[in-house]
Amino acid sequence: MVTVKRDPGYAPRHITADEFLELEPDALGDVEIVDGFVIECMAQSEIHGLVNRRLAAALEAGRDPNGPCLRVSDDVAVRLRDSETGELNVR
Repeated sequence: MVTVKRDPGYAPRHITADEFLELEPDALGDVEIVDGFVIECMAQSEIHGLVNRRLAAALEAGRDPNGPCLRVSDDVAVRLRDSETGELNVR
């Protein structure tokens, strides 16, 4: 679940796919891009981080060493297929 930071007067920035591709890695910080709008995300809670770490450790411990899963990662940016309107989506 994403927690969105909304200060008074907050207006999300809009970004195109071309603008996104021109940026340096991590230039936007901790954000999601939904239908082209940059949404600033608050840091996860301590309990959320603990659950992520324990789940990743359990998945790694239970994987088949000969299977296709080599590692478990979290907090990795993924560009999803752009929406029907052509707007950028990065989670």
